Amino acid sequence: MLGIDETSGHISDVLDEAGNVVGKRFFGSRRGHRISDGLTARTTYLAGEGVREVARAVEAVITDTLDNLPQLTNGFVLEIDANGHTRRMGGISI
Repeated sequence: MLGIDETSGHISDVLDEAGNVVGKRFFGSRRGHRISDGLTARTTYLAGEGVREVARAVEAVITDTLDNLPQLTNGFVLEIDANGHTRRMGGISI
């Protein structure tokens, strides 16, 4: 099991050219966990938080892309509903 805790891994910031934090880099190593060490629940929680953070980042990228798509493509519009289905697509003007 991989875990980010005081003995099995660490996290560092990813910086852009200007020194702004633009992400996180996770490092981990294999370490056996036992229920008695109390780390299994914490590792599971932190892994879930990592997945949720990735999901938020993906959603932000998709939202930003869709918001800027008309300007980037000379008018193409793509609308997606909450279930991931296409609601509207088209509108390219030449």
